Amino acid sequence: MNRKLDLLKGVEQQIAKAAEMYGGTKRSELKDNDFLFPETRSFPIVTPADVPHAINNFGRMGGNMSYDAFLRKLYNMCKRKGSNFIAALPDASKEKLGIKKSAKAEDETPEIELTEYKNELYEMNIAALKTMFHHISRILNNIKDPSVMENLTEPWLQGKISVAEDYISTLHDFVMYAQESDDSVVAADKPGLWENIRKKKEKEGKKYRPAKPGDKDRPDPEQWNKLTKKD
Repeated sequence: MNRKLDLLKGVEQQIAKAAEMYGGTKRSELKDNDFLFPETRSFPIVTPADVPHAINNFGRMGGNMSYDAFLRKLYNMCKRKGSNFIAALPDASKEKLGIKKSAKAEDETPEIELTEYKNELYEMNIAALKTMFHHISRILNNIKDPSVMENLTEPWLQGKISVAEDYISTLHDFVMYAQESDDSVVAADKPGLWENIRKKKEKEGKKYRPAKPGDKDRPDPEQWNKLTKKD
């Protein structure tokens, strides 16, 4: 009896140990771009098996991101990882995304890739705005609380609030009042980014994969703003 219990415990320990590994690598040793959310190092996507696992664990995720936004973000990562990761998406998820079961990352045109990149930035920014709104609303809804009132009198807080106010005002004025750019004009005036993607796709052929976050040839949000800014 004891021998069976020892064997059972041994199997459980092996399973637990294997669960801590992702593609043969410990979670603590994974790179930031191995995570769906690099900023919080959450939802590691290292092997195709991690894709359905991430979907099943969506309910445990905090924040205000919708399931649809989460699914689109996961799909974009799957495209960067390769066709095996796309194939690992559950059929229900593929149907919700409106994609074909045979969809492959190399089938994406540069234009579609840039559109997906912009959509990803859009979803990230919306999620960040909702988080800011949530935090500010909590403060304003509790301004009669004695401890909140006391904390709001801290001298150092004034500087932080002033900086935050300036950033929010700048953000508001740009989003609400900045002149909309014509993508066709931008592409004509600043073809560098498009041309680089086309050349990469032509050079690599079927081996082509969109650049992953953190890769030197994938623009970060600041670079994107510079590339699409009108003179």
